[in-house]
Amino acid sequence: MEISAHHEYGAEPAAVHTMLTNPEWLSAVLDRAGAARSDVRVEANTSHIHAEISAPSQVQRFTGATLAIEQTFVWNEVPDGWDGTVEATPAKLPAKLAGTATIRPGGAGTIVEYSGQFNVSVPLLGKKLEQLAEPRVMTIIDLQQEVGNEWLATRPD
Repeated sequence: MEISAHHEYGAEPAAVHTMLTNPEWLSAVLDRAGAARSDVRVEANTSHIHAEISAPSQVQRFTGATLAIEQTFVWNEVPDGWDGTVEATPAKLPAKLAGTATIRPGGAGTIVEYSGQFNVSVPLLGKKLEQLAEPRVMTIIDLQQEVGNEWLATRPD
């Protein structure tokens, strides 16, 4: 299943990149998403995230009540911004999100574009589970815009 999102921030690309790689901001997004537990580590341009969220009822027979997710985000600076790759895998499920992101000047200051594929490899149920997961995946991605706007409004450039 294709996943895409477009976020605009009223700040310069460098400020947005700094935010997207800040452990406190990443933790704030996870808190807002309802993570019961999380661990965020940032090393240079790589963010490692472990989050535990309530599992949707449709996957609890595979995962139990809690769904653990591992995510790695790697950013590389390019002449006009940053390019990133993201990979997220839930524990105990044959599923994966793999994609790219870009940070570029534009709009009110900066445009962040996300694009990727989310796949669940369960015979007969995979597509249905992808459809059930899509609103939740998009909610978490879109929370980044909401938390990002609040974050940038309270911090000087």
